[in-house]
Amino acid sequence: MGKLRGRINLPGVILFLFTLAFNSASSQINESVTAVKFGLFDITSARKSVDGKYILYINIFKGNEFILSDSVVTDVAGCKGFSFPATQPYKDYFIFSKHSPKNGRTYILTKQGSFAAIGGGTFWAAPKNKLLFILAEKDYRNLVVFSLQEMKVVFEKYSCDEFTEWYYRHGTYFGKVATECGDELKSEKEVSEWMHPVEIEQFDVKHHTLEEMHITDEQVEKARPLIKFASCK
Repeated sequence: MGKLRGRINLPGVILFLFTLAFNSASSQINESVTAVKFGLFDITSARKSVDGKYILYINIFKGNEFILSDSVVTDVAGCKGFSFPATQPYKDYFIFSKHSPKNGRTYILTKQGSFAAIGGGTFWAAPKNKLLFILAEKDYRNLVVFSLQEMKVVFEKYSCDEFTEWYYRHGTYFGKVATECGDELKSEKEVSEWMHPVEIEQFDVKHHTLEEMHITDEQVEKARPLIKFASCK
């Protein structure tokens, strides 16, 4: 293996040819990735077998300048590997993730030549405000909110709360929480909150704050779900 694949340069459309292990429709871990040209950036890849395990290597260049390289042993069942979304949430940005326990990354490239590499993993895109809600794979699956307009992290929560989905309604965003940190992970549908059984955390776009609250299933159903990218399960 180890040979770089052919290059793709289609204006406005980045086409990936990849094979997913077990032909899993839900998994977005890539076993191989074609070379990509996006704006000023070139991304090359190589796949090598070491001791019976496949390692995917990624190199990023800006013109003739080498930016960085990264690699990971691909293990779809174990949620390890690179995830290049088949479609991008924003035409002026190119985003992909690396799944690796305690070492997940999200890479963000812009057509103008800016670049960011932050703690990351699975993410939801909020087109209206150009935000990414990222489940960063660190010691816990921390929540990171990244602003594409400012090209920086605007909020980070060091917690093991598990967000299953993110939504938009009436100018605000909220994440649905499935489990909560504590001595033991527990269900969020507490008896004391039986009238508003859904645990959420609502993000204030203006002040970059997060507020824990409970709402009804009906309120969740009326909200617009954000699209999830780079999921490994």
